[in-house]
Formats: sequence, C-alpha cells, structure tokens
Amino acid sequence: MHEIAIASNLYKIVLEELGKNEPITRLKKIKLKIGKLTAVVPEALKFSWAAITKDTQIEGSELEIEDIPILLKCSSCGEEFSIEYPIFICINCNSTKTRIITGRELDIVSLIVE
Repeated sequence: MHEIAIASNLYKIVLEELGKNEPITRLKKIKLKIGKLTAVVPEALKFSWAAITKDTQIEGSELEIEDIPILLKCSSCGEEFSIEYPIFICINCNSTKTRIITGRELDIVSLIVE
C-alpha cells in the first residue's frame, strides 16, 4: 500500500507550501491529478491522508482527486487513444510503437485555504 508513503510526502509538501505564505487559518481542500498508471487507489489515499493529518493543523482537509486516463499516441499512424489497461498497442494500426501522453501524473493542482 504505497498510498501511505504518498500521503506522507504530500503532507510534507503541503506544510512547506503553507509555510511560505501568511498564516493560514484552515486548509480546506487539496486538489490532485492522479494518472491511472500510478496505481494509486483514491480511497486508500484519502484514508491514509486522514490518518496522517489526524491531530495536526490540517486535520479535516479534503483530498479532491481527478483521475487522469491513460492516453497514448501511436508513433506509426499518429492515432491518439485512451486505454483502460496497460496494453500499449495502437487501436488503429496494431503497432506497438506507442508513447504515453497522460496517465503517469501525480500532481498537486491547488490548495484551497481559508
């Protein structure tokens, strides 16, 4: 369950960012973009976040997660397509010469504070 490690690192990053600004009374929400290839389970990450932030100044903050699909581009025919499972074959020409466009993200988009 790598979500604990992700939540822990996220916690450190958030505290560092909050420390750069004027005193914040309350962190309400963290917006994240997480690609399907990261194999992050959103519910497990939210659970881990709640556990790590318990009894801290950011307890009760919410994680809002946008799932980013796996999007590929075929180098042979130029087709762009999304896949549900990591089978990297072009749906147009059956080429295996594809490259990942999206799906590996694990980005903090914004912090919503009071």
